[in-house]
Amino acid sequence: MQVSAADAKRYGGSAHTIEKLLEASVRFLLEREPDTSILGEFDLSVSSRYFPEYERAIGDYLEK
Repeated sequence: MQVSAADAKRYGGSAHTIEKLLEASVRFLLEREPDTSILGEFDLSVSSRYFPEYERAIGDYLEK
């Protein structure tokens, strides 16, 4: 998964590392689809295109 600096700031803010954002994003995706459906590589911004609730929900996943 690739994360641009803009996406890291947009979704994770300054309080979270990119690694934590990636972990939270994978947990988010795994709750919505089987692991075999998740692409091996993709840009993080694609998540909100397929899952409109991603941007609203990712903060909760970052806090877990």
